Amino acid sequence: MASIQQTSFTTPNYDYGADIAQIERRRALAQALQQQGMGSLSEQQQGSPPGGFTPHISPFQGAAKLAEIYAGKRQAGKADTQQRELAARTQKELSDVLRRVGLLLHRTAPRTYADESNGDRD
Repeated sequence: MASIQQTSFTTPNYDYGADIAQIERRRALAQALQQQGMGSLSEQQQGSPPGGFTPHISPFQGAAKLAEIYAGKRQAGKADTQQRELAARTQKELSDVLRRVGLLLHRTAPRTYADESNGDRD
């Protein structure tokens, strides 16, 4: 009698929750950076000092806004890449599991009388 090999579908290799959570965190960070970069510079200044004098806005503040938008776009791109890699990995692992199940079923399939008699005729 052939021994049946146990295959566990609950091993850590098949737990994608941590990967999905990481991608979601990266997307949230990207969105927050982009929203912060899109905010106006006047929002950063909490109010005008007494007398209505508005302080000068530095060009570096504008550059910082652009850097926030750029960082947000990069994080979004990394999240997209991670999601594609995770999808490819899950597809490969699913294919491997199905292949192993197919091999297991093929090895443990019951033999019929016709299968045994064909082997004797050679």
